[in-house]
Amino acid sequence: MFKPERLVLARSARRINQEELANKIGYSPSMISRWESGSNLPPAEALVKISKELNMSERWFSLKLPEYKGVYQFRSLKKTDISARYKAKARLAFFYEITKTLEQWVDYPKLNIVQSPNKIEAVNITYKRIEELAEEQRKLWKLGRRPIKNLTRLLESSGVMITKDWLNSDDMDGVSTWINDRPYILVAKDKNNYFRNRFDNAHELGHIILHKNLSDKDCESIGHKEIEQQANHFASCLLMPSASLSLSYRNITLENLLIEKRYWGSSVAALIMRNHSLGLIDDDHKTRLFRNYSYRKWRYGEPYDDDFEVEKPELMYNTIKLLLSEGGFQKEDIIDRTFYSAEDLEELCILPMGMLGNSDIQRRQKLRLLI
Repeated sequence: MFKPERLVLARSARRINQEELANKIGYSPSMISRWESGSNLPPAEALVKISKELNMSERWFSLKLPEYKGVYQFRSLKKTDISARYKAKARLAFFYEITKTLEQWVDYPKLNIVQSPNKIEAVNITYKRIEELAEEQRKLWKLGRRPIKNLTRLLESSGVMITKDWLNSDDMDGVSTWINDRPYILVAKDKNNYFRNRFDNAHELGHIILHKNLSDKDCESIGHKEIEQQANHFASCLLMPSASLSLSYRNITLENLLIEKRYWGSSVAALIMRNHSLGLIDDDHKTRLFRNYSYRKWRYGEPYDDDFEVEKPELMYNTIKLLLSEGGFQKEDIIDRTFYSAEDLEELCILPMGMLGNSDIQRRQKLRLLI
């Protein structure tokens, strides 16, 4: 039975509006609207065209859609095109369905993050409490005062599911949510910068911990800007612990901060803001540093930005590799059981291009000429 919600989901994931889809498959936008509302069902020939255009199997449109009750936290500007948010949310839903299906055969790491504040605590949380939660998370991970070498790997080993994808938006860096008691993060590939990517992941972890028990209405009441600042503060505290930074330098300069950048894996801009929040530099010093920062044109790219390879998720690659090598799975099995194309699986599970490709080509019998 055709599920109207899946047509909305697939169209959002491809960032195609009703009019564009209608033009491509030869139907009216009003008909697309009726299919999506459930007032009409698409005829078989229309479903074939939809499936081909959106690169989704026909069977996928008949699957029951899981319930997504968590609040989605978008790391984006207010001016972000709403279609970019819809795409990020839909792609994260794709990723969830893939991971949930494969979890039948593989045990994912157990969750290892600190307990979230309850609703009342979250609504009234202070920046001091946010710093304490970040420190508690570092203690849980037994980090001491050391920098985090690979945050993505640490998050995945702590039960957080992470994917990366192209969102085709300059104003959006990612999205996170809780789905069935497990946190999910999607980080945009559009700004492929090692330092920014680490901060984005830490920021999303901030949302996951700080805002788990808030509703959409709660977040609106607190305000988007404040919610984002809270997640930013958590990320800064997690990546740049106060006890270590306070011992670094008596005189903080851009040259010193470049050394700290390589050590902590955080941008110079983030380090300036962190030193200011700790009271290690005053407002005037912060202003001078950023003025010099702009004069050097570092807002367009800092030194060493290209010297570090961007962290990438590995959990789902390892999962699929294990199923193929030891689980008795063929490439076709992964595709058939998840109901997703090789392209979607490779993109969302961060697989090498072509790892699951050409799986629709039947194996030909090998013949040997007898002479």
